[in-house]
Amino acid sequence: MRTNLKADGLAADVTEERDLDLPDPEDEPFLGVASAGPVNHLVSEYLSNHPVERRRGYESVQLEIIMVLEALGQLRESPEYELCQIIEKKPGVLDELATERASQLEKESAELEKQAQRLAAEIEELAGETPVRIG
Repeated sequence: MRTNLKADGLAADVTEERDLDLPDPEDEPFLGVASAGPVNHLVSEYLSNHPVERRRGYESVQLEIIMVLEALGQLRESPEYELCQIIEKKPGVLDELATERASQLEKESAELEKQAQRLAAEIEELAGETPVRIG
């Protein structure tokens, strides 16, 4: 078999016949190039070319990656993440929101106090006596 391969500035002309008994005979030219050139490692994306232990390790790592990606997806959909992103973009925003909310609560409290005074006056008018304030 004669194979000419060139990639990344390296060229190899593999003419040597081999009986390597590879899982995929079409891989033989690549192994020939690797052995003919200054190559320390030959990488294959096909799991069938790797020992069973490495395949299990690879599958375990893949599962871990999937779990981490799913957890990241859930995190990014959470309100806490959105709040964290807002705080990172504008660090003082939490204090601003707290101040605004406190102001709203003060206004609401003042309105409730006025309403309570009106109701107390109405009770006094209807009952003929001053109502007892609770709290």
